[in-house]
Amino acid sequence: PPPPSPAAAQPRDLSSLRTLLSTLSAPKLRLLHMYLSNLLASPSSPHYTTISTSNDRFRSTMAGGEGEEVLCGWAGFVKEGRCLKWRGDDAAEVERVRALVADAVRGKEEGGGGEEG
Repeated sequence: PPPPSPAAAQPRDLSSLRTLLSTLSAPKLRLLHMYLSNLLASPSSPHYTTISTSNDRFRSTMAGGEGEEVLCGWAGFVKEGRCLKWRGDDAAEVERVRALVADAVRGKEEGGGGEEG
């Protein structure tokens, strides 16, 4: 059998997530922050645990796939058809990701990186 994944064996190293977030535009970061904040506020609500990837706002803001990478790779979402669905297994991890996204938003806004696109 294959060895356990590093993520399963130990706490995740968030430095690669910080690097990824630093490459995202302010609009992408703000939308990610909104999704994660809403999820944490209402973790049992299907309205916040499912994100439609065919939604106009998602498609126009998240073009490029990095937003999906953050949600699926780090915040516990899985792709199911034209939706991302939260597995619901680790709210603490979602909070860690949300906090890093919030820091990245502040960094873009303070650094003048609030470009649209």
